[in-house]
Amino acid sequence: MILDKSQFLKKLIYIISFAMAIFQLYASTVRTITPTLLQNMHIAFAYVIIFLTAIQKASDTTIGRISKIIHLVLLAAAVAATAYIHINYENLILNVGMAEPVDIFIGFILIIVTLEATRSSFGLPIPLLTVICIIYMFAGPYLPGILYHGGFSFNRVVSTLTISFSGMYGSLLGVLLGKSGAGKFFMDLAMGIGGRTKAGPALAAVISSGLMGSINGSAVANVATTGVFTIPLMKERGYEPHFAGAVEATASTGGMLLPPVMGVGAFIMAELTGIPYARICAGALIPALLYYLLCGTSVVLHSNRLNLKQFDNSELPSIRQTLKHGFYYLFPIIAIVWYMCLGYSVSKSALAGIKILFLIFVLKILFDSPRKLLNPKSWKAVSDGLVDGIKSLVGVAATLACVGLMVNCIVSTGLAHRLVIIVLNLGHNNKIASLFITMLIALVFGMGVPTTASYILLATMAAPALVQAGLPLLGVHLFCYYFTIIGAVTPPVGNASIVASRLAGADYNKTCICAVKLALSGFILPFIFVLKPAMLMDGSLFEILEVTLTTAFGLIALSALLERWSAIP
Repeated sequence: MILDKSQFLKKLIYIISFAMAIFQLYASTVRTITPTLLQNMHIAFAYVIIFLTAIQKASDTTIGRISKIIHLVLLAAAVAATAYIHINYENLILNVGMAEPVDIFIGFILIIVTLEATRSSFGLPIPLLTVICIIYMFAGPYLPGILYHGGFSFNRVVSTLTISFSGMYGSLLGVLLGKSGAGKFFMDLAMGIGGRTKAGPALAAVISSGLMGSINGSAVANVATTGVFTIPLMKERGYEPHFAGAVEATASTGGMLLPPVMGVGAFIMAELTGIPYARICAGALIPALLYYLLCGTSVVLHSNRLNLKQFDNSELPSIRQTLKHGFYYLFPIIAIVWYMCLGYSVSKSALAGIKILFLIFVLKILFDSPRKLLNPKSWKAVSDGLVDGIKSLVGVAATLACVGLMVNCIVSTGLAHRLVIIVLNLGHNNKIASLFITMLIALVFGMGVPTTASYILLATMAAPALVQAGLPLLGVHLFCYYFTIIGAVTPPVGNASIVASRLAGADYNKTCICAVKLALSGFILPFIFVLKPAMLMDGSLFEILEVTLTTAFGLIALSALLERWSAIP
């Protein structure tokens, strides 16, 4: 059978993605590779997949053909540059600060391919910010006040950002190192729990999106995954399209606030702060539940106001049967949490979860029919799952490399230190004002930068100043994390709201405004737990109960106000 070019590229991308997944598993289990070389091979795979995907998606118009040629050249350049880094790694380490012209040329190529790989994956905002930061490295001597610095030569800029292994090869990229049926299990479990009230479909969306979002790590991907089920179900039961989309966007966004997984937030926070993973999860639990309290209460009050019809029990999956036939999907999550609590690294813990999920898959085949183990089609779900995971990973890899360039620009020029001093001075006089400024910065980052990358930026730039101003370390990092996440529903971008409104066939502006109302607790809670650490379980039992209960009553009252609902006739 002869494949056309599109099919050939699709097969090629699939094979390379699968090879990347196998390599990552091999590097994690069999052989230890120098971290920088592992990062280099990681971005080599990622850039090849990104540029091949761009070539595949390009149209056959004149502009499309030009795009194909450009991305083909960039693909070859990325392979050549990363191969050069790999072969000459030891010499580059020994010659830091004394780069040869060919080293500078390779470094320049790496910057170009990183910018374009990030643009292809996540659009223009991140590369544009990075280019501005790079220009700033040259323009410092001509700028006034806080922006002034002595300036950098071309060679020093390229060397600092790439071949000195402190920019795109820095710690940010090092952080990043539904085919099994688990998604259906969580969906059925959510319907079984939340479907027995008038607000059944919406509560099921809240619960399932929270469960999936905690694992998924992306509000947009979570909306796309669970929203195709929950949004049509909500609309069918009588919810307005914009409200159905807003519920899904809000619940999916909040999943990344919910322990034990929190996307990858808890893992990264543990690495950056040195706070034990178990302590982060314990501290994040009460705020996360309170976030969903406002969303869930609003859904119930809205359903009562519309007087929606309740599900018949025959339409709902049995909680008992769902757990009976799918309880084992909880084991990988339990394993990850257990290993993290024991002090193992993120990669070791994740690997334990992968091993258990693989074992579950094999046992399911054995119980079904042992002969299927010898049938290649039976293993397609495994390969598809690995490939899907890699495809969702490569864009983040490019973005983290790009953010690494941005952060290094800010740090190398001394701007980060000066910003910290300004926020610190402001914080000594007015902590609320300092937190408010940090919130605005986080919301801006959260609109155009992936959550993981934007949180790391805030943790690098703002968190140290807030901590020095006397605010608690865990509270400050959760504060930064919350507001980078809430950016997913905040206009004018609101990526989660965009996807949800499209799935719901609703007006984006109405969906976004409604999502902000439902997620309003996410704007309030961070200020409370930073100033009242008892909400993070840092205090006596009385203090914890006091702040939790008073906040809960306040959020319920706020929900009633937003839904224009009153218990008084």
